[in-house]
Amino acid sequence: MQRVQIALFVGITVFGGRTLASADMNPDCTFSGNERICPLAPGTHSYATDAESLRLENNGTQWIQINEVQAAVGTPGVWAEMAVYLDRFQLDQDVPGRGEVGAIHANANEVFGQLKWTDGQGYGLSVPPGSFIQLNVGQAHPPTLFVVKAAVQTAGVHAVRQPKADHVFTCSGSQQATVWDAWQNTGSTNWSVAGATIFASGGDTTPNSVQSACVYIMSSNGQDVIWSYCGDGVRTRGRVTFPAVQTVAPGQYLAAQAVHTCSSALWGWAAYIWKW
Repeated sequence: MQRVQIALFVGITVFGGRTLASADMNPDCTFSGNERICPLAPGTHSYATDAESLRLENNGTQWIQINEVQAAVGTPGVWAEMAVYLDRFQLDQDVPGRGEVGAIHANANEVFGQLKWTDGQGYGLSVPPGSFIQLNVGQAHPPTLFVVKAAVQTAGVHAVRQPKADHVFTCSGSQQATVWDAWQNTGSTNWSVAGATIFASGGDTTPNSVQSACVYIMSSNGQDVIWSYCGDGVRTRGRVTFPAVQTVAPGQYLAAQAVHTCSSALWGWAAYIWKW
């Protein structure tokens, strides 16, 4: 994702005709370098910034879950991508669930949809005390408004990125695949995985999907498939629930991969797998 400067939001009609007034801006926010920094609190809050990104810090003692993030850009008609990061403002993850934890794109004729980590089960992105989330919109023109819906955690999940790092493909007319880059459960307890938030931008002919994609649980030798799911939801922008909650035992691997063919433009895919 390309990061761009975001200009100060002064007043624009967004989200059902509502116009943001200056009073909506959180008075507890500060600026540091290219970041606007605000406290993260339960409830629905609107934020605007003239910085590169918005950082929301959980400075309290409660665990908070992010139920929904949405963005609006002041200049429509361009392809844009919104991403959320946990504790690390990078386009990858260095440990499962830390780094880029969700992304969604809007085509030139669209507004942003809602970025969520649930498909109706009540899950939300877990933000422990002392942690932060960072929000950024790339490939778009300012102004930008973020709306964040948060709550005291009741069903928090981690979002495990597959592949681990972002990669944008140039369409070549030939079949291309995302890198195989599985996470191993190196702990002593089981992981539970229930579904995923899917980023899928397929280039010229399928702007919101790729040809095929699957999620896998692999044996401890990394070679044997214990479980896989390749439903249409895995290859399509949005959210997908697995047929049943799956277990990744200590030593086993969690992986996902997409395959796509397109002749022009760019494509990319990622699964942010809901884990606890």
